[in-house]
Amino acid sequence: MLAYTYKEGTLSLIKILGIVCIMVVGFSCSKPTITRENFEASNLRVIQCLPGKTSVQFFLDTFRITNTTLLNYRNITQYFVVKSGNRKASFYSTTTKDTFATTNIVLESKKIYSLFLAGNATTPKYFFTEDNHTQPSLDKAKIRLANLSSNTGDLYMTAQTAIAPETKILDNVSQESVSDYVLFNVPTSTANNKVTPVTFRIYRVGIPGAIAVVSNVDTRGSLIYSIVLAGTIGGNPAIQTTFIREWLDY
Repeated sequence: MLAYTYKEGTLSLIKILGIVCIMVVGFSCSKPTITRENFEASNLRVIQCLPGKTSVQFFLDTFRITNTTLLNYRNITQYFVVKSGNRKASFYSTTTKDTFATTNIVLESKKIYSLFLAGNATTPKYFFTEDNHTQPSLDKAKIRLANLSSNTGDLYMTAQTAIAPETKILDNVSQESVSDYVLFNVPTSTANNKVTPVTFRIYRVGIPGAIAVVSNVDTRGSLIYSIVLAGTIGGNPAIQTTFIREWLDY
């Protein structure tokens, strides 16, 4: 029987009914099932080198990838973890309120990619690369040149340190193209902790005088780098370079 006379140490009917209700609810409800979507993933990075468009958002299909940042000219994102497969990449300017560039890309599972955007708002150009992040040995580094300019002609690139003369490491990189990675020699040190500044110079094939110099950058063995060259010779924006150390952010 349920006690309903109130005494010290005796539960009232209301209290007992409350406990019964709690027990009924507790036993009759189960923990909600956590649902997950398992999918094949790739890594993708975006390099925005199309001048004249500011505060740009990047989308894959209908999903905004750059959730915490807006891209301006010569901005480079981290590598994002994204769903593999056939994807539509698009760029939307929050300034001019338009999707000004769209292209289709194919992302294979467990691979690493970069999507370079160049050209102009009327004729965007895309350079989609698979990025080989296989580490070189401790006495080597890897580098590539992304020549996003439209009027340089073919380029070559040299490297020079305080203890090594200027040496050509890349040749015949055509305008509006991205070279493969190439190996070049670097001094070795214990734990790879020795800073060896390297100066890279970029020349037009057959024309004397460097059009761009990347001076005294810390380049170490077993690491991977890219130099992005954008702009035009004698134009606006002018030729500019960005030096990147390649690494995944997860």
